[in-house]
Amino acid sequence: MERMQLRYLLNSGASRVFDVRHLHFNNGCDPLFRVSALNSAIIIKQSGQLISDDEGLPPIANKIFMPYDRDRPEDGGKSFFYTPKNLRLAFGGEKAGDARAAADIAADIALFSLFDKLPSFSPYLMKDLLERAGVTIPAGYFSVPEREVVMIKARVKTRLRPLVATAFGGEKSVGEGSIETLVDKLWLLEDLEELAPLVAAFRITMEQAPETFYCWLGITFFENEYLRLQPELKKMAEWMNASSTPRDPMPREVLSEYKHLILRARQLLQQNWKGALDILNEYSQSYETLIAATGSAQRFIEFLRHSKEHFWALGGSLGRLEQSVEIWHYVCSKVDYKPLGYEQGRELFAALNVVNAADANQPEDKAAAVS
Repeated sequence: MERMQLRYLLNSGASRVFDVRHLHFNNGCDPLFRVSALNSAIIIKQSGQLISDDEGLPPIANKIFMPYDRDRPEDGGKSFFYTPKNLRLAFGGEKAGDARAAADIAADIALFSLFDKLPSFSPYLMKDLLERAGVTIPAGYFSVPEREVVMIKARVKTRLRPLVATAFGGEKSVGEGSIETLVDKLWLLEDLEELAPLVAAFRITMEQAPETFYCWLGITFFENEYLRLQPELKKMAEWMNASSTPRDPMPREVLSEYKHLILRARQLLQQNWKGALDILNEYSQSYETLIAATGSAQRFIEFLRHSKEHFWALGGSLGRLEQSVEIWHYVCSKVDYKPLGYEQGRELFAALNVVNAADANQPEDKAAAVS
C-alpha cells in the first residue's frame, strides 16, 4: 500500500480505526493494555474472512497495526489479525515461567474478546458493550458526551416501546408503567423471563434471546447512525458527479485509467450504500407492518431471525461509508472541494477503492491488508 493511502486510512473513520497510540501518547490517556507495546498500536476493523485463512475470526476482525515509527505510522509497520494465539506469539506470553507476561496477555485477550463482538469501533457501541460486560477502562477511550448517550437511548427505546406494548397488549394487568419497566428490561437485557411473551411472539428461544435482542438494538443504533451520515454521503456523491475530473491536463490513456479509478470507486460506494439501505429498509418496513393495527408479525420475525447477520453486515457497510467520507473530507477540504490535481485524485480514489472493496467480495479485497 502506498504511503499516502496508508496515511488516509489511518486518519479516517473512528468506527473503523481505533488509534490507541494517539490516545495514549498524544492525548495523555492512561495505558489501555497491560502489554506495553500494544499501547503503540492502531487497531483496524477489517474483513477477516476474505483476507485471512485463520479460523474463528468474526466477519469483521481486528487487525493490529504496529508502526515502525510511532510518530510516523504512515511509513509502514507490521500487522496481524487478532487471535489469542497470534497475540501470544507476537508478544511472548508463552515464555516458560514468565507468569507476569502470561497474566498481562490474558488480560488483554479478555479485552480483545470484547472488541471481537462488534463490527465497529463506534464509541457509543464500545462504551455500551464495556458497561454491559462490567469492564472499566481508563478515561479518554470511547468517550461519548452524556447528552448524546441519553439521546441515543431515547431514540432506541422509542423503537422498542410499541413492540413491547404489542406483545403484552392482551394482558389486562400490564399498564403503561409496567410497559416502561419491560422496555427497560429489554434495553438492559436483564430478567428476560419477564419478557417471555415477547420472546415467544418472535419465535426464538430464551437461549437465543440475549444475542438476538442485542443485535436488534445494534441495528436500531445503526439506523440512527445512517441518518447522521446520509447528508455527508450525498455531498460526497455530488462532488464526485461534478468535480471528480482532475484539473491537470493529461494524455488520453492516463485520463482513461484515472476515470476507471473513479468508476470503480463509485461502483463500490454504491454497493455499500445499497447494502446498508436494503437492510434498513427491510427493518423499517417489517417493523411498520408489525405495529400496524392489522399488521402481521411474520416479516419482522424473519428479519429478527437474521438479526446477527444484519448487524454485522450493516456495521461493516456503514463503517466503510463513514471512512470514505472522512477520507474525502481529509483530501478535498485542503482545496475547498474543488477539482483535485492528478496525483491527489489518484491517491484519493485508490484509497476509496481499498476501503470499499474490503468485505465486498471483490478481487481488490487483498489490497486492504495493511502489512
